[in-house]
Amino acid sequence: MAARVSLRGGGLVGGAMLVALTVLGACSSDEPSSGSGGPGSSSGAGASGSSGAGGSSGASGSSGASGSSGASGSSGASGSSGGSGDPNAVCGSGPLTQWEKMMLDKHNEWRASVAPAADKMLRVHWDRAIAANAAKWIASCDPDWPHSPEAARKNIGGYDVLGENLSYCTPTSCAKLPGVTDGSGLGDGDGWWEERKDYDWATDKSKGLTSHYTQLASSNVYAIGCATKKCGAPGPFGWGGDWWWTICQYGPRGQAYFVGTKPYQAGAGGLVEPPDAVYAAHPGLCKAP
Repeated sequence: MAARVSLRGGGLVGGAMLVALTVLGACSSDEPSSGSGGPGSSSGAGASGSSGAGGSSGASGSSGASGSSGASGSSGASGSSGGSGDPNAVCGSGPLTQWEKMMLDKHNEWRASVAPAADKMLRVHWDRAIAANAAKWIASCDPDWPHSPEAARKNIGGYDVLGENLSYCTPTSCAKLPGVTDGSGLGDGDGWWEERKDYDWATDKSKGLTSHYTQLASSNVYAIGCATKKCGAPGPFGWGGDWWWTICQYGPRGQAYFVGTKPYQAGAGGLVEPPDAVYAAHPGLCKAP
């Protein structure tokens, strides 16, 4: 089965737009799509961008919250976990941080709001094994902000293979996150959701890059784990200051990864809970009480 063609790259250096293009040919089902990426929004000297693996082609651009100089920090590495956005749902080392809760809540809000409405769109729950795996990948603060190899997303927490979305932002290009006051992280996935405007569900065609959107809107996904990390220079595309690298991984990988498979089937709308059996299969998957 073929994976979708996708693009990767984008950013600003000295006011000049740089776009790195990689066109992937037909890939076997065990090869990862390199994901998508492209020029992100910028404000002042900073820039932002996004990149996704395991989805269809789509438009890039994601943003985070305003950053500041100082020591590096991260969210997601602790393996804390919860379910359905409930900060009191404890699984592992403790409740979700405000940033983790925001990312989980956003994903469920987005999934409940797809158009046309979805049939049997599963609610996603936090998985501490996925979150720890995601945090491990971005710990390097690699300025190329590459995708993890598929081998690093196989057999994690009982999932055959995970999907993945990435984004980065710099202090002058990050969006504000008023709901995150505990210092647990910056960065978000809003740019991934914005890609829906370039995706036509009826034809399963895209005007641009939409792999981030089709990954987060794939109805078969029921688990996510996200992490964000403040990194120092050098940053993406020659950026010489601090930047935030954000990642979400999805279990199982979104069905829209494969050509000819829509992210979901249209129906009555709303979210449905995954079957109880999935919790026994994935020890890190947490459900709100």
